[in-house]
Amino acid sequence: MATEGTRSVDEARLYLLGYGDWTGLASATLVGAGRTAKATVADIASRMRG
Repeated sequence: MATEGTRSVDEARLYLLGYGDWTGLASATLVGAGRTAKATVADIASRMRG
């Protein structure tokens, strides 16, 4: 699945934390996903403010 950051290109409402090779080691764990969570939350919030 193609992504821009953590957001799916094909489904704009879908964010994939801890997904793919680009996320690094332990990315599918809570700790690993937490590394990208702040940026993802900021992206979602900015889109909601619009």
